[in-house]
Amino acid sequence: MTKEVLNTIEEAKKFYSTWAKSAHPVFKNKRFSLIEKDDFHVVEYHKKQVIVLPIFEDHSIIMPKVKRHILGGATWELPAGGIKDGESEEEGALRELREETGISIYDISSLKKETTLIVSQNRLPMFLSIFSIKVGVDEFKQRNQHDHEVESVSSFTFDKIKEMITTGQIFTSITISILARFLLSREIVSI
Repeated sequence: MTKEVLNTIEEAKKFYSTWAKSAHPVFKNKRFSLIEKDDFHVVEYHKKQVIVLPIFEDHSIIMPKVKRHILGGATWELPAGGIKDGESEEEGALRELREETGISIYDISSLKKETTLIVSQNRLPMFLSIFSIKVGVDEFKQRNQHDHEVESVSSFTFDKIKEMITTGQIFTSITISILARFLLSREIVSI
């Protein structure tokens, strides 16, 4: 095995952190910076990003259909966004769950930290904070109104999720990655 092969996500995070410290900003606004070094450039968000996998009654996934104006419609996604100032990753994850699904859970211990994923290894090497959470029937039925950016909220069985991925109804890469990893882990455990 050569040194160039990454063995862990931690190695990638450590290397990227060192790389980013020596890169210089090319552009910056209130949400992100474009940084560059050695003719490579990446987008860095100023706020840590979180994403939540809401597992409904151990047979379905709850997903918001989020309006994406630059795509001309709405996409099925997992609740996600940036944490706010003074907010922990866990608090941000539960807030995003509330805002995008209307499900109000406040107990941070109900979140399970999952292994991060890299959004895009070339231009957006963001290491997301990913959490899963179990949602019960009462929590789902008693949900409040969701954000205006969300068109609808539905739950889909694990088999329906697989179908939606393979038929292109779910097509955002980070959502597919998290869902596929979750579904594959369930299949491995059941073998």
